[in-house]
Amino acid sequence: MYTCLAKDKSGNLVCNRKFDEEEFNITQDKERCILHCDKDDWHNEKETIIGKREVCDELRYKLFLNKFLNIFKDKNKSLRICGIYFPYNPIINQDALSNVIISEFLEEIFISDCKFYGEQTFLLNQQENFELKNFKIFNIESNFGINFSSCRIKNLNITNSNIKLLSIQFSNFDNLTISGHFSVNDYRKIENINIVASNVKKDCWIYEIDLNCLRLHSVSFLKTTLERLNINKELELDKSKFEERLDFFDVEYLDKLNLEETLLPINSAFLQLTSNKEKKTPIKVLNRETARKIKNSFEQQNNIIEANKYYAIEMQKREDELSKDIKKGKNIFDWLIFKIHGISSNHSQSWITALLCILIVGLISSLYDYSLFTQHNVIIDKIALNMNYKYYIFLLGTFIILSVSFFIAAVLKENIAVYVFIFSSLLAIYLYTTHDIKFVLFTNTVNPFTVMTSSDTLDVIQLLFKIIITFLIYQFIISIRQNTRRK
Repeated sequence: MYTCLAKDKSGNLVCNRKFDEEEFNITQDKERCILHCDKDDWHNEKETIIGKREVCDELRYKLFLNKFLNIFKDKNKSLRICGIYFPYNPIINQDALSNVIISEFLEEIFISDCKFYGEQTFLLNQQENFELKNFKIFNIESNFGINFSSCRIKNLNITNSNIKLLSIQFSNFDNLTISGHFSVNDYRKIENINIVASNVKKDCWIYEIDLNCLRLHSVSFLKTTLERLNINKELELDKSKFEERLDFFDVEYLDKLNLEETLLPINSAFLQLTSNKEKKTPIKVLNRETARKIKNSFEQQNNIIEANKYYAIEMQKREDELSKDIKKGKNIFDWLIFKIHGISSNHSQSWITALLCILIVGLISSLYDYSLFTQHNVIIDKIALNMNYKYYIFLLGTFIILSVSFFIAAVLKENIAVYVFIFSSLLAIYLYTTHDIKFVLFTNTVNPFTVMTSSDTLDVIQLLFKIIITFLIYQFIISIRQNTRRK
C-alpha cells in the first residue's frame, strides 16, 4: 500500500489516502494517487469532432472517473476539491465534475490547486429553481476553457488562476468576482473573459488581470468595478446595461473604446481608464457617441477639466464624420467651420494654439501693412533704425527660431511645435524687415481696442485680417474659460 502525500500551494496535505499496487501501476508515483498525479503523459493528440485535441487514454480516464466518483459522489452540502489533475476525453460522454455537482443537497463548491487538461463546463440547471450559494475557484490551471452555462449562483469567485478562456453565459449571480495576480513570484493570468446574456444582481468586480479580450455582451449588472486591468486587444460592452455604477480604476486599454450600444448609469468613473497608464492619456474612442458619454459622466461629477478633454475628442470625431460627408458632397460648410475651429484652438481646448495663431496672423498682417508704406508713414518714421542693426537683428531672429523650436519639439506636442516654428520664422522676418523691436506695427494690428478715425482706410485684405484676428481672440478667451470655469 502507498499513501498519497499531495499538498496544496501552501504546503498543506490535501489527500493522505491509501492506494494499492494497481493504482500505482497507473500513476507510477508512490506519493500521489490517481487523482493527484501528473497526467501529462496520459494524453496524445487525436482527431475528434471538434478538431485535433490532446485526448486521455480511455482506460486511464475510466479508472480515474470511477475513483473520483466513488470518493466525491455523495450528498454533502459542501464539495471541496483540492489538488486534482483532471484528464480530458471528449469521446467518453461522461465528465467527472458534472457527475458530482448535480446533487440537490449541494450548497457550496470549492475548487483549488487543480489542473484541467481540456475544456471544463459547469452546468447547474439540472433542478428547477436550484441555486448554489457559493462557488469558489482558487489557483487552478487550464490552457483551454472554463465555462459556466445556465448557472444560478449567489456568489461566484474565481481568483489567482491561469485560464486561457473564462466563458460565462445565460447565468445569474448575486455577486461575481474575477481576479488574477500581478505578483512577480506568483503571476497569474486569465487571457480572455466572455460574459454573455447574464445578470449580476449586486456587485461585479474584475481586477488585477492581464487580458487579451474582455467581452461583456448583453449583460445586466447593478454595480461593476474594473480595476488594475491591462487589456491588449478588445474591450466590448455591447448591448450591456450598467444600472447604478460602472467604475474604471487603473485600467489600460490599447485599442479604441466603443460605448455606442452600452447603457451607462449617471454615476460612472472613467478617470483612470487610459490608453497609456504611464502618460495617463485619455482613452482612445471609436466614435463620437462614446466620447459624449464619457464627457457627460465627468460633467455629472463636476470634473470640468476632464470633461473638456472628451469634448475636444467629441468635436474631432464630429469633424471626422463631416470629412466623410464632404466626399459625398454634403455638409461642406459645416466641415469648414469644424476644421477652422480645430486648427485655431483644438475646439476651444488649447489656449496656447489660439495665442500662437493670433501671433502668426498678426505678424503676417503687420508685414502686409508695412508693405503698403502709405498706411503707416508716421509709425515707420518713429521706428526707423540704423541699417547696421540688421545683422544683429537677423542673428537674434535665427537664435530664437532654433532655440524655441527645438525646445517646443522636445517638450510639447508636434502640432504646437509647428506653430511655434512658423511664429519664430515670421518673427525673424518681421524684425529683419521692419526693424520694429518695440512691435509698434504688430500691437496696432492685433489691438482689439484700436479706434479708427474717418481718415483711416482699409482694403479688403486688411479687413479680412482684422476679422480673423477678432475670431482668434475670441477663441483664445473661450479656451481659457473652458479650462478654468466652474460648472
